[in-house]
Amino acid sequence: MFYPLDGPSVQDELSISTQQELKVGASPLSERKVITVQPKDGKVYVSFVNGEDGFLCFKNGIYTFEASDKQPVYIKAESGTVAVVVAERA
Repeated sequence: MFYPLDGPSVQDELSISTQQELKVGASPLSERKVITVQPKDGKVYVSFVNGEDGFLCFKNGIYTFEASDKQPVYIKAESGTVAVVVAERA
């Protein structure tokens, strides 16, 4: 069941190459419920396990993953460096 997300939220465009934790800023948004990503110029993998490829996300697709601020989420480019718009919402 989906519940309305009434904020707060943070958003930024990140340059992704090697695997890193997916978040806007130094730490995940407090009480985060979902992360939304949109790869702008390439493909990325999003995973809940560090070191795994996970879900392949295609250029210009918009993908939302349920993940609290206690659940690490990882992202890496399929190749090169990919610009990715990222939003964390509570």
